[in-house]
Amino acid sequence: MTTPQLLDVLQQGPILCKRALPPSEFLHLYSALVCGTPLHTGEERRLFLDSGLIHILVVSGAHLMFLESLLGFLGARTRMVLLAAYCWLTGFGAPVVKACARRVLESPSRRYGWSGLQTEAASVLICLIFVPEWLVSRSFLMSWICALTFLLPPLFRWKVLDQALKAFALLYMFCPSSPFTILWNVALAPLVGIVLFPASLLVVVMPWFTGVVDGAWFLFLEALRFGPKAPPEIWYLPTAPLLWWPIGVHGFLLWNEVRWRRARLFA
Repeated sequence: MTTPQLLDVLQQGPILCKRALPPSEFLHLYSALVCGTPLHTGEERRLFLDSGLIHILVVSGAHLMFLESLLGFLGARTRMVLLAAYCWLTGFGAPVVKACARRVLESPSRRYGWSGLQTEAASVLICLIFVPEWLVSRSFLMSWICALTFLLPPLFRWKVLDQALKAFALLYMFCPSSPFTILWNVALAPLVGIVLFPASLLVVVMPWFTGVVDGAWFLFLEALRFGPKAPPEIWYLPTAPLLWWPIGVHGFLLWNEVRWRRARLFA
């Protein structure tokens, strides 16, 4: 297979994904959540920016976690094949490829005693070796910093609140937002993984169920309209200088981990 033919095959995934979705007034939202199609303009994009939930519409590691939990009854190899197929259907976007690389590395990392921070660093390096331009990809950097929030020590017993606070603090430089977005993340973000994402996948095989899921999307958007408002997009920093944020945070955490391990070893 020639390189142009291979590239054509790789690009067919998102096209097939969007064709599989049934007609709906919320088609662009189904396409964004399931197929990774970006929302460039429109009221819905503004609502997700205002509420601090825009990250859930970027197909990323969270989507793989949701999908993996749905496929938990299958064997590990079968799950990995299906997760790789989903990466193809979503166009091998930077966040989902990094998350998939992390999944592949989990087994050898356990065998060699790597920490979560080391495994995440290895998945980032592997992605950047093959696609160096992702170092200035906003979605890649945001998915990287989001992954670090899961590796930070817990601050609260309530896991949803704990993750919402960490995500707000670490993502603020990428997406400035009101502190009230923490409440919207606590209240609404879990509904995306528990209800909207699986339901949006379900309409692919059960198109007659679209009306019910459309109703869920309508109610979700109505809830977002009562949420906080984001500052003007002119406040958003360009991507290039932001690459030092995840590099610095990850490096600092690795350095502290090494110090902790050395202290424990020599104690």
